[in-house]
Amino acid sequence: MPDPVSRRRYEIYVSLPADYSESSGKTYPLVIIADGGRAFPTLSCDARALANSNAIDQAVIVGLSYALGENLEDSRRRDYTPVALPSSGKLYGGAAAYQRYLGDVVLPYLQHKFEERLRSRGYSGLRISSTVIPGKDHIGSARPGFAWAIKNALGN
Repeated sequence: MPDPVSRRRYEIYVSLPADYSESSGKTYPLVIIADGGRAFPTLSCDARALANSNAIDQAVIVGLSYALGENLEDSRRRDYTPVALPSSGKLYGGAAAYQRYLGDVVLPYLQHKFEERLRSRGYSGLRISSTVIPGKDHIGSARPGFAWAIKNALGN
């Protein structure tokens, strides 16, 4: 999914509830997971296990990748940190631009894609990525507190 401002491209990974295609009028929470390249496979399975045990609601789970073609650590440092650190020799401080991308491009795309099927949003990140909040909805910090964060984000 391209960012029209930075011209970077990011992938999104989507895991739908098992009953998604069968439930025409059912709505689901949207859970967005930063660090999707690392965290999505594990955390989406964790969320499914929690939902299957009725600890949380079934949800549409979306993982956000790092910028395609870039070193993942460089992408994380830039996109997930709010302050530049010029003396480090590394690029930090792009969180505001990444937040705008999430709010202006990613969230509208997901809301359009899943139309009336979404009822709330939650956001989870690993360490520094938990500082990027798309909008003013719920936020959680993943692993080891993923179950707590996701449960609170979903309002259970």
